[in-house]
Amino acid sequence: MELLNEIRKYYNTGVFPKQAVNEAYFLFEAFSNEELSEDNETERDDVLNKINGNKFVVNDYASFFENLYSGKRKSFLSQYTPEEFKENGVKTYQVEGYPIGFALKPDKDGVDIISVHNNSGVRNIGDELISAAVRMGGTKLDHFDGFLSDLYQKHGFEEYERYKWDDAYAPSEWDYEKYGRPDVIYRRINKNPQG
Repeated sequence: MELLNEIRKYYNTGVFPKQAVNEAYFLFEAFSNEELSEDNETERDDVLNKINGNKFVVNDYASFFENLYSGKRKSFLSQYTPEEFKENGVKTYQVEGYPIGFALKPDKDGVDIISVHNNSGVRNIGDELISAAVRMGGTKLDHFDGFLSDLYQKHGFEEYERYKWDDAYAPSEWDYEKYGRPDVIYRRINKNPQG
């Protein structure tokens, strides 16, 4: 609960929260465009069929959190607990049989798409994962400027706020040489996305 109060405090004062840095970096990993082997293509098809068929395990907090923090970039994620999610009405969605999922957090301004993760090794599922989050009620999100900007615009998310990078809120292991200091962008869904 303390973490969520801190995030709310920074968000309300106009200083972007560390969560934005953490979540956006993890999203980048989830949507990486690596080459797929034939074996990975079969697994990818299975994952896509499950995402598109809404085959999610819902609110299995123990499994969701085990998978959320199982990736090589776990140090880049904000640390939540299942109790914080439960107390704040966060609903978790995990693809059946895979460490892939997202969470939706309702608030007075809509439903945040948070904790998006893909620790499966299956790549090129970003479009389907974001579409599923929207189908399940997601209306807003935040991310680093760059690769994800085009993806989110394609899915109808329009920028409504932007914050310059602030080293004070960077993850302790942030690689400035590799990732620079991107802006953090906040977006809301537009009901008429581009085709």
